[in-house]
Amino acid sequence: MKHRILRNFLLISLAAWGSAQAQLVSIASLPAGSLLNSQSQALAKVIQDKTDLKLRVTTYSGDIGVYDALHNGEADFAIDSIHVAAAATNGFEVFEGRPRNNVALMTRLFPFYSGIFVKKDSPITSIAQLKGQKMPVSYSAHVALVSISKGLLAAGGLTWNDIEGIPAVNVIRSGDDFAAGRVAAIPFGLGAPKVTEVAASVGGIRFLPIPQAPEAVKALRAIRPNDDVVVVNPGPNRLGVDVPTALMASDLTLVVGSHVKPEVIAKVLKALHDNKAALAAGHPSFNSFEPENMYKQYNLIKYHAGAVKYFTDNNMPMRARSN
Repeated sequence: MKHRILRNFLLISLAAWGSAQAQLVSIASLPAGSLLNSQSQALAKVIQDKTDLKLRVTTYSGDIGVYDALHNGEADFAIDSIHVAAAATNGFEVFEGRPRNNVALMTRLFPFYSGIFVKKDSPITSIAQLKGQKMPVSYSAHVALVSISKGLLAAGGLTWNDIEGIPAVNVIRSGDDFAAGRVAAIPFGLGAPKVTEVAASVGGIRFLPIPQAPEAVKALRAIRPNDDVVVVNPGPNRLGVDVPTALMASDLTLVVGSHVKPEVIAKVLKALHDNKAALAAGHPSFNSFEPENMYKQYNLIKYHAGAVKYFTDNNMPMRARSN
């Protein structure tokens, strides 16, 4: 009996010791209910299941809080668009004058697509025809939409001075304004749940194609330097794309605090590379994840040295960005 008690005590002690040795890793994210939070939860589960790391998703009210946490070493990783990551590390747009230079790029995840949509029966068929039309502006609580809007309009040869701006709080409220007829067009991400809700209330929506001429792409990249113009085909969860339509492609990436050790980065990257199916089971957006294209060239942001070492050691060359 004494031996059994001693054995059980040792087993419990060893289990507790093993748990104590598991390194806690924090993923910074926007609040629950946001797309980035759902994706972060899926990412965290796979990393925890496939490595000896213990994951925790910590939420912040907005991008500034996320990057402050990474910059100060209070969080380790975060999922975000390449444009916001570049803005944070260089100190422009909402991060003006306060670069979070203790943050680096870790890996590319997958692209998400954005465009400007109108009602399905609208006579407007091009971005250029939005001149003089009512559109949301300012986005006081969702500043990323400012550069998205300006980039999309620029590709069509327009600026905010060419439209009648209606102040908006965030992308969700702008969808409500569109449904109520207060604006004629709004920028939105393809496949967002709000798009389905708005489309049902107005009899359908249609994304306007982005011009693909070199000067149009150049104008977009003057505002969104890491984004591309890509033709998107109709398919599931692509409401508003009834024919092949050119939209703006913005890569989602995983960014990392400079304090994170290379060996931790290697564990995370291997878990991602080897487990696409598990990631997609956690969130369907990871169906677009391309393990062979995790290392891509971008402007205005550098990779963490630990990530570079992982890709080099595993013979994964950097993928050139399109011109």
